[in-house]
Amino acid sequence: MTANKPLVSNENNNILIVVLGWEERFLSGFKLDIENNDISVCYVIIYDDYFLKDDFNVIMQRNLDVVNDICIEKSIDLNRIHFIYSKPSEIYFNSRVEESFKDLQDCNILIDISTIPREMIWSLLNFLKEQNVSTKLIYHKPRSYDKDWLCRDFEKPILQLGHSGISKFGAKTALIIITGFDTERTKQLINHFEPDIVFLCIQEGDQFENTKRNIENHNFFSNQDQIKFIKIDSYNIDLGSSIILSIIENIEEYNVILSSQGPKLSSIIAYNAFLKHPNIGLTYVPSKEININYSKGIKETIEYNYKI
Repeated sequence: MTANKPLVSNENNNILIVVLGWEERFLSGFKLDIENNDISVCYVIIYDDYFLKDDFNVIMQRNLDVVNDICIEKSIDLNRIHFIYSKPSEIYFNSRVEESFKDLQDCNILIDISTIPREMIWSLLNFLKEQNVSTKLIYHKPRSYDKDWLCRDFEKPILQLGHSGISKFGAKTALIIITGFDTERTKQLINHFEPDIVFLCIQEGDQFENTKRNIENHNFFSNQDQIKFIKIDSYNIDLGSSIILSIIENIEEYNVILSSQGPKLSSIIAYNAFLKHPNIGLTYVPSKEININYSKGIKETIEYNYKI
């Protein structure tokens, strides 16, 4: 991991954090973030191994060049932080990450989570939680997702470092999954952890044909006795958090593992649950292949003032 330089605070102290992405909404969203907020410092997190794919490389290098040009034009202090996505431990154990995100008490932090992997969202929130800072989360909802596939060739589930929970010896395992459209991810989680009970939290609402697609995608689970279906609105962080917390509080005798596969806002719901119940484990399922046409455009922007 490398960073250009430590955090500097200009007069307005508004700091934007993004992860360099290839989706249309990354660059469109970045422009909106800059246009709607008086940003003095921008951190761009770059996963270098994303550049190993030729088609992704062209788009991401172009996006990075545009980001650099905008920051020069707007006199924004641009800092690049480099990681290898396939080495998640370097994020948690590298002291230079904490060095970049410390002494922020007088700063306003804006995190555009639209294209940030959920494990990085959890890591960023972990770095910020000990500091008394104002944090605004920005999520640009895409106009559409690709209808054929989003991700595939999934790896085994990984428990988030520092957030893997505390197992009670001899207790049964409960798995809570805030589901998305990738049913194979859900199967991977169930097969890996072999839980005694599973709570599938299905996104409700008509956006992106959620109701129709979720029923079709998860219909094959309906005959399994240990699986319970719960409706959730992952775009409503407060309401979604209360639903997940109510599940956890009714299964306190279990070892609980929680995963969010839905929209990135669902990762905030999962993190809220962890803060209330640090004995639970947060897990995610990396994928080796991501659709370069993952999403199109921006439909609307959701902002959430987050107090850790």
